[in-house]
Amino acid sequence: MTSPFLSPPRNNSTDQLRRGLNQLLGDDDQEARSEELEKLGEQTKASRVLACGTDPQGRRRCKQRVCPSCAAHAARRNAARAARSSYRFTRPCFVTLTAGPRTVFGLRDALDSMRAGLFAWRRLSTVKRYVKGGVGGLEPKYSAAPVPRWLVHAHLIVDATADADFGALEKAWSAATAGKGRLLVPPKLGADVRDPLAAASYITKHVDWCPRPGALPENTLRALFQHTRGRRMYLSWGTGRGY
Repeated sequence: MTSPFLSPPRNNSTDQLRRGLNQLLGDDDQEARSEELEKLGEQTKASRVLACGTDPQGRRRCKQRVCPSCAAHAARRNAARAARSSYRFTRPCFVTLTAGPRTVFGLRDALDSMRAGLFAWRRLSTVKRYVKGGVGGLEPKYSAAPVPRWLVHAHLIVDATADADFGALEKAWSAATAGKGRLLVPPKLGADVRDPLAAASYITKHVDWCPRPGALPENTLRALFQHTRGRRMYLSWGTGRGY
């Protein structure tokens, strides 16, 4: 018996049956994403996404990052991990790190720059002094206006010291990104996290790395899936590890 997750042969009647089951279950996003993947030439992934969760118990997952159902499941799992870590932090604080905009053709470089910047930032003496660890999520956000571009950023909950100097941390991030990045804290509420669970859910959301079907143009979606493949979107270090 062929598993629905092991490159099944093309079978129009089988696909029609799965589409009908997805419609019956209300999984319109699964069908729409499968159709997008077919247009991108990703036939195997299209079939896996279409079949995901259609077993009698609804438990068998395709485990494809591009699958709306599996992406939502992964986001919930990561949120739980981030929340457990945040509750242990001495002073959980919310920050956003940006790496500067890139053109629509520069997503891979933007992701690489963000990763390199994070690694360099965490090793700086200023950061080691004020931050003991953290958890977060990497987000490749696409913006169509005023020109098509990627705004790669990371939302973090950091384990900050009581006397943490966020101005100094911002200067450190600027140095780690050759002046291209910014460190931001919520302007009205400040950095201190009041609801770790809500903050954890926000920093691990999947809307950017697995957008809803139809949200992106075909070529942009192709670039997103291609350049996020195999990358870890969940971030943790120091006291944020262990879950």
